[in-house]
Parts: sequence; structure tokens; C-alpha cells
Amino acid sequence: SHLKFNVPKLLLQPVIENSIKYGFMKKSKLNIEISSEFENDFLVLRIQDNGLGMDEDSLIKAKELLSGEVNTSQSYGLFNISRRLKLQHTDKSKVELRNIKNVGLEVVMHIYQKSNER
Repeated sequence: SHLKFNVPKLLLQPVIENSIKYGFMKKSKLNIEISSEFENDFLVLRIQDNGLGMDEDSLIKAKELLSGEVNTSQSYGLFNISRRLKLQHTDKSKVELRNIKNVGLEVVMHIYQKSNER
């Protein structure tokens, strides 16, 4: 059986572009894994690369940016994704970032699916 989910257009593209842009800086071979699952009314998309991840300061700043209402940096991709998810799929939706030790960076999108039943 097929499940249907509502997902904004071009949702994954900026994340994959970031992986390629930053991941290839110090690696010649880059793997990007995309997986999805459905958990408690959320479609959860995970994008994980085996790049170098982010340094702690950058990671903290990026998390603050994603939780804010206004973009205070030059990074538009992840902020725009986060805002679009909140606007189209309620404030329950969110984007999370985390370094995975010795592996790379993981971007996790939690996309609330009940908001489209109106």
C-alpha cells in the first residue's frame, strides 16, 4: 500500500546542495543518505552525509537561526526550509541539525501531516 504525504516542493534540494558544497571541501568521495519514516503524525526525513559536519560554534548558531523568526545570517537554504515547514505544516514542524561523530552531518525534518485535513 502507498502512503501519501504533503511535502513542500524542492524541500530536499537545498540540503543536498549544502552537503555537496561543504562535504567536498576536504573529501573526494561523498555519500549522502536520505531516509524517511512516519512517526506520530509526522513524516520524518533524514539527510545524512559523511562530510566533516559543522564545528560546534557554527552548529550552535545554525540551531539558533532555525528556531528564530528572522534570518540573521547569509544562510538562506535551511532557514527557508524551516520557515516553509512552519507556515505550511504548523509550528509543530521543525528542522534539526546534528553532528554524527566521525560520520558527518544529519539534517532531520519533522513534517506534521495533520494540518492539511481542513
